[in-house]
Amino acid sequence: MSPAPQPPRDDAWERFVVEHGHRAVGRDLAFILGLWVIPRDAWEAWKAQRVFPAAGYVPLASLKQALSIRSDKLSEYARLGYVPTALRCNPYGTGRHSTQFGTWYLAPQVAQQLVADRHAGRPMPWHGKPLAENLRATYRLWQQRKHSLSCRTCATIWGGKGVPASLEAYSVRYPPLAHGAKRHLTLPWMPGLTVSELARKAGCARSRMCRAIANGTLNALEQGGETYIAKTNATRWISRGCPVGDSDRSWISVATASKRYLFTAREIKGFIARGKLKWKTGTVGAMRGIVYVPWHQCAALRETIGFTEGEAARRASVPVPEFRAALAGVDWRGTGAIPLVTVQAVIKRLRSRPGVTIEEAAQLLGKDIAWVEGRIEDGTVRLLQRRWNANQRYLSEPMMRRLRDATGKPISIASLDEDHLRLGEAALEAGVTAATIINWANAGELERVQTRTGWHYPRSAVRARARLYWQRIRFQRARPPEWLSAEAGP
Repeated sequence: MSPAPQPPRDDAWERFVVEHGHRAVGRDLAFILGLWVIPRDAWEAWKAQRVFPAAGYVPLASLKQALSIRSDKLSEYARLGYVPTALRCNPYGTGRHSTQFGTWYLAPQVAQQLVADRHAGRPMPWHGKPLAENLRATYRLWQQRKHSLSCRTCATIWGGKGVPASLEAYSVRYPPLAHGAKRHLTLPWMPGLTVSELARKAGCARSRMCRAIANGTLNALEQGGETYIAKTNATRWISRGCPVGDSDRSWISVATASKRYLFTAREIKGFIARGKLKWKTGTVGAMRGIVYVPWHQCAALRETIGFTEGEAARRASVPVPEFRAALAGVDWRGTGAIPLVTVQAVIKRLRSRPGVTIEEAAQLLGKDIAWVEGRIEDGTVRLLQRRWNANQRYLSEPMMRRLRDATGKPISIASLDEDHLRLGEAALEAGVTAATIINWANAGELERVQTRTGWHYPRSAVRARARLYWQRIRFQRARPPEWLSAEAGP
């Protein structure tokens, strides 16, 4: 059997294996005697078109498992510019498959940082960034389910600029919206429940619902001659026990509404004039002549309107930069109007009395903690407690002044006789509380002497001040000390 004929050797041709990309070079390939071959010039031209990564760069796809990403999202993020140092390449001979968005490489330092951030729970560079495909999909869905022009929620979401007229405008204004607003825009248009539907759901009469709507306890929307109640409002109304709003508990005065919901009196009068707020005038007793408004409507108005930075700063009586600095320490997403609870939290923080802890006081005075605790025990100072946090106790500035005074050279207790009483003993001697003794001393009405163990009060001075106190006492059931009763006689 004669051997198979061999192809002629020509320096202008070289063999090219299919795995090296014969589909990419296309028509320049030829199949000769069971081998794929390509002209050398075409092969060199094809290789010149390949883009190789820089030295040390790692494939972006190799991070998928470390970042817990199974899809091709990484390459999509890189294409959108969300991955630092990402470079799109088209090398050959790597044995890696390319994605629909290309083959991407990135610097090794960036790759290590991404993995470290992922393991530490820190946000990735692409978190919160919009994707073009997602925006186009939500835009199509929004166009299909676009709500009626009478939808107040949509009008509030889009604001004064109105509805976006194009995909470009939508892509700019849609990403910063809150999650709830985005969800509302893509929900099928439903004006809400009718009065009959809500009556069946709540198990109450239509007349009760009509009174609730008239009193402002239940918000309703008129459309096409039909009254609709939003599902959210209906759920809240049912959870509150289907209140009608006829009772006095559903109404608050204008002053109370201003204090509770941070409205000005002018704003409330404007709401009443525009029909956004129901009102009535008291006619009985102390309520006569006082204007009352439903608190449910006030709460709904404040939730809808919110605050701007300037308005919130004016309510807190501080400049805007100071309010912005305090706002950074509370839980707020930072977009849209500032809600009432956030403004109240900032006001509480700004109005809280500054103070120091026991450890900070000891460090400021150059004393040990035991010395400060001793001054607390002997009544020289007392710890204060924040109303909204029982575990947060501090020493105010007046208490710190007392501690500074106590750091002076005190009198030795050995030089005092037994007629000098401690704070507790002085309180028992006078028949009052320890706080009253301290108040007398602070007001200069009671003599006291400082020692290394705290303040001491002369017995004669305590009894003299106690006599004045018990002469003016108004409580008939209060009992004076025994020594004072003995002086008064039978």
